[in-house]
Amino acid sequence: MTLRSLLAAGALVSLGGTLSQRLALGVSANGWTKDEGDVRITLTALTAAIRFYPAPTGDFFLLGGLGISAREVKTGTGSVSLSVSENGTAALAGAGYDLRIGRNLSLTPFANVIGVDFDGQGTGFTQIGPSVTVH
Repeated sequence: MTLRSLLAAGALVSLGGTLSQRLALGVSANGWTKDEGDVRITLTALTAAIRFYPAPTGDFFLLGGLGISAREVKTGTGSVSLSVSENGTAALAGAGYDLRIGRNLSLTPFANVIGVDFDGQGTGFTQIGPSVTVH
């Protein structure tokens, strides 16, 4: 297995509001795509998510959510191509840490695991990286 076979592109967008000093509720959109030869696989998940800060004044948080998912598989190029897509369910679990860089701004390293299911065929993807959080 080469390093190239392990790498894929991913994206994360979240939007929400604070319920209390320790809880935030929002929506999270996560995506992952990978090319292998002339086949492109794309997984997406849209979840209602809750962010929980165990310490009332802490910056470490846990994240969980449930929602819907989509999978698309494309093969071929140009006029000779085939695309198959389907919808399913999604679950999100993650953690992160808000590193304050301004009064209302944090650099937030995070790790998420997104599980998706399509009629009993489960799969998923992992995201690890930095993000920016506006408080």
